[in-house]
Amino acid sequence: LATATAWNCEDTKEPFMWFMNGINTYSPDYKQMLSVSGPIFENDKDGAIKRFTNAILREADINIADYSVKSRDLAQQPPALVLKEYMITTLHIIFNEAGWEQYPLNLREESSGTANLFFFAPLIKRAFDTGETLCIDEFDVSMHPLLVQYLIRLFNNPDANRANAQLVVSTHTSGLMNLEDLRRDQIYFVEKDQQTACSTLYSLDEFSPRKQEDIQKAYLLGRYGSIPNLGSGDDLWQ
Repeated sequence: LATATAWNCEDTKEPFMWFMNGINTYSPDYKQMLSVSGPIFENDKDGAIKRFTNAILREADINIADYSVKSRDLAQQPPALVLKEYMITTLHIIFNEAGWEQYPLNLREESSGTANLFFFAPLIKRAFDTGETLCIDEFDVSMHPLLVQYLIRLFNNPDANRANAQLVVSTHTSGLMNLEDLRRDQIYFVEKDQQTACSTLYSLDEFSPRKQEDIQKAYLLGRYGSIPNLGSGDDLWQ
């Protein structure tokens, strides 16, 4: 697709651009996420990103009332290249002996889970606007299982996800394995062969579980594979 499009083939231009712009991949690394989300926060001219971010933080029971974003240019070589450093301050409203008070906090001082959710918010908003496919590695890092479940449900909620955006994540949160929130064809496993070191990807749908089956329990019992073969600890000192 890339080669044909580079040679001005009109038939491949549209699908190539979909792969270029319609699929975006991230991992919850603070520095990377700041470089991605920082410009989105800063260029929020109509305040739509701020309203969405504050709303998702509120729904997630995170005590952040508002935030501010500042940036400064970092001169780079060559001189024509200019990068920015973003400084994000969250605002907490706390009740104490003096009554209600506001406390600013640098985002770096927030918990990792709060920072991840904060960075995910504008990406989710953009996906809901454009219908893109959002791929996030280790999606559940430092986040409460109920919060992870809430974010997954947003993408299956047609009132929230009006443009039919897709979310593809890797996760170790086995609590997501239920057929109330996800269909059988939305849950995949990765099984690694210890001899060849090759990984196999397969769907829960291949096992045809019943609608009322406890998927998480069956998985932890090894019915679907993709679980570690753990020892007892008895041989640690042998």
